[in-house]
Amino acid sequence: VYQGDGVESLSEIASVDQFMGRAAAYLETEVISGETYHIAVGSYRPGRGGSLRLRVVPNGEADWISPVVDFSQVLVPQDDSESIAYFPGDGIVTEQDLVEIWGTAYDPAPSVYGIRETVIRINGEKAGGSAIQAGDGSNAWNIIANLVPGPNTIELSAVDFSGNRSEIKTLFVTRIDNDGWGNDHYHLAKNLSEVSDDMLFSNQSATKEWGEGHHGGNRGGKSLWFKYEATVDGALALETRNRRQADTLIAAYVGKDLRKASANKVLAENDDFKNGFSRIRFAVQEGQTYHIAVDGFDGREVEFLLNWEFEAKELIPLTLAVDGNGSIVPSSADGLVFNRSPILIPEGDEIQLTAIANRNHTLSNWEIGGVETDDETTDAIRTFAVMSSTITAVFDRLRPRRILNPVDPGMHQGLLVGDYMIFRTVITVSSWLPRQLPMVKVQRSPWM
Repeated sequence: VYQGDGVESLSEIASVDQFMGRAAAYLETEVISGETYHIAVGSYRPGRGGSLRLRVVPNGEADWISPVVDFSQVLVPQDDSESIAYFPGDGIVTEQDLVEIWGTAYDPAPSVYGIRETVIRINGEKAGGSAIQAGDGSNAWNIIANLVPGPNTIELSAVDFSGNRSEIKTLFVTRIDNDGWGNDHYHLAKNLSEVSDDMLFSNQSATKEWGEGHHGGNRGGKSLWFKYEATVDGALALETRNRRQADTLIAAYVGKDLRKASANKVLAENDDFKNGFSRIRFAVQEGQTYHIAVDGFDGREVEFLLNWEFEAKELIPLTLAVDGNGSIVPSSADGLVFNRSPILIPEGDEIQLTAIANRNHTLSNWEIGGVETDDETTDAIRTFAVMSSTITAVFDRLRPRRILNPVDPGMHQGLLVGDYMIFRTVITVSSWLPRQLPMVKVQRSPWM
C-alpha cells in the first residue's frame, strides 16, 4: 500500500508477504479520510501470473472462520420416474446406482469472503470436480453420484477464498441387489411368517451395515434380519438351533428404521442360552413391527434354524423404582432388557430382578405396590406379572459395625464401613516417657 503522485515518488505505507503462514496475504493498515492510496498486488515468484481475488473492506477483519457444510437430502429415482427424498442422519439403502445428493456450503459472518470450492468424494474419489452451485444465489449445491455395489462413503468439504477449510461431513449410502442380498439388511428383513422350523439360514455372505450396533453385547459382524408384525398383544419367543454347534447372537428391537433401533430401543438380547445357541422372549404390542437380528459371535460364520412361537396374552405394565443409591437389573433367561418404565410383561410370566447397591450401601428391602415383601434381605426377587404395580428396591447406607481384627485380635479393634476397615491402635512413644497416642489406619481389608 503506497501513497504518492507517481511510481518514482511512491512512499510505502504497509506491505505483507505471507500472513500467519498463508499464501493468501492479509494486510491491515490505518488510512486517513480524503487521502488516496495505491495498492499493488504481485506474484511471490517472478514470471508467475493468473487470476486473483482482492477484497478491500474498511474496518474489516481477517477471515479465520471455516466454511460450514452439510447434506440436506438424497434423491433416489424410482421406476415411475419419480424420486424419494431421504434425509441424512443414518445410512441410506437403495437398489439404484445413481442418486442425486443435495447440500449446502456457506462462508459465515463476519468476514464473508465466499466459497471457492465445494468438493464431494465418493469412496475416496473426487466426484467430477466441484459440486454444482445453484444459480439462484443461494448456498445450495447438488451432484449426481454413481454408487458401487455395497457400502458407499460420501464425503463433503469446502474451502473459502481465504484458504479456510471446512470439517468433513460424511454420508453413508448402501447400494444393494434385492435378489442377491436376501435379509442381510434391516429394511430387507424377512417376515417371520415366511420362516419355518426346518428353514436353514447361513450368514456366510452377510455384513454389518452402517449404524448397526452390537447384538447380545458382542460386536458380531455378519447379521441377518427378521421382522414380526404384531396383530394382537402377546409374547414372542425366538431360539436359534442346529444339529451342529453354532455360536449365535440374537437381539430384538422396535422401530421403523435402523437409527431408531439403537441401544435404547433393544427389547431383549442374548448371547449364549445353551451350547452357543441363543434365546429371547419378550412382549409385543398390537400394531407394532419388531426387528430381530441374528449374528455370529465375533462375526463368525454360522448356520442356524430359527424357531419362533407367538402366544396371545394380556400385557401387564410394571414400573421399576429405586429408593436410595442403587439400581435394578433383570436376571431373566429370556434376555429381557429393561431400559424404559413402565416395562410390559406378558400376563403370568415370572421375572427375576436383581438389586445392585452402590458403594457403601446395601439393599434394605423390596416393595411391591408399596408393601414390603419377604425378600427384604436378598438381592434377587422373583415375581409374577398378574397386575399393574410398582416394584421398588430400597437401599440404605452401610452403618459402621465393630469387629475383631483377625490378624491381631488382642491388640486391635476395627469398624467395618463398606469395603474398608478402620483400626485404632494403642502404642507407646518411648520407654522413658510412657504415653499413649491414637493411630488411625484406613485400608482395604484383604480378608473380607
